[in-house]
Amino acid sequence: YCDEINYGVGFTFPALLHEIVFESMAFFNQINATDGVLDGVEELYEKLYKAQTVDELLKFAYMVNYVDKTLELELRDNITLPQYEIAVDHENQTYVYTTTPVTVDNDIPSGNNWVAIGDYDTSKWFYGKINGKGHTISGLRMVGTTPVTGFIGYAECGGTVVENLNLSDAVVYGTSSYTGALVAWMGDGVVVRNCHLTDVHVLGKSTYAGAITSYDITRGRADDEICVIENCSVDATSTVTGVDYVGGISGRNYGSIMKKCYNAATITGTSCVGGLTGESRDYQNNLDGWMIACHNDGTVNSSGK
Repeated sequence: YCDEINYGVGFTFPALLHEIVFESMAFFNQINATDGVLDGVEELYEKLYKAQTVDELLKFAYMVNYVDKTLELELRDNITLPQYEIAVDHENQTYVYTTTPVTVDNDIPSGNNWVAIGDYDTSKWFYGKINGKGHTISGLRMVGTTPVTGFIGYAECGGTVVENLNLSDAVVYGTSSYTGALVAWMGDGVVVRNCHLTDVHVLGKSTYAGAITSYDITRGRADDEICVIENCSVDATSTVTGVDYVGGISGRNYGSIMKKCYNAATITGTSCVGGLTGESRDYQNNLDGWMIACHNDGTVNSSGK
């Protein structure tokens, strides 16, 4: 356990110290060291963003989307998103709110007050970690016209984790594929656990719609390649409406694992519609889609098969 780890800056730390969370950068100033020696450790620290305000959350989203898609986030408080349209501010490397209000009519927002973390563009896939620490993000409003609409757009790669995060009072509308309130798309190895949604409304006008995710896919068989959704729930005040592949937890569970999840939301669609998932199956005869100790109490309405 105490094997040394080389941080690439000309020195090594015991692995035991690697586990320490440095709460204050002032800590480094107390260490008598040659200039630059601790740069590698400071860089590790700076990958962890801590947000207790809207502005801090917006900064994290911008930095993931334009600077470093492997960044990590910890929430330090509940955050309510303002009901105004969002814009990008490249000069200050963040997102900002305009003066244009966002309203909702028949579960369709008039605009966006959030930009998804991670995009369908391969250069912007989210590879980091988000730990909500049990806190809630409220007031999400999104209208998507391109694939992947959700708080997190596209998450991929083993080691990517979204955990202990709650969403409340969210309205997510997508006219293209992959509309999911929490994570629109989950690729190989992504883990979502201990996330709970209340009063969340998802309306997808194309294929794949879900509350936790619209689509989770596992292409490989190694442990770090398996998508997992564990101990997540969607409450009875929530709704998910779509066309094909519509579910409360996931629109399509494609070779992945769903474990100890609960849905009470009302689910409505045309074909492949289910309380927990619209379809759970293997990916190209590789790995079965598993649902373990999951339960649905939500009403399911399907006009097709």
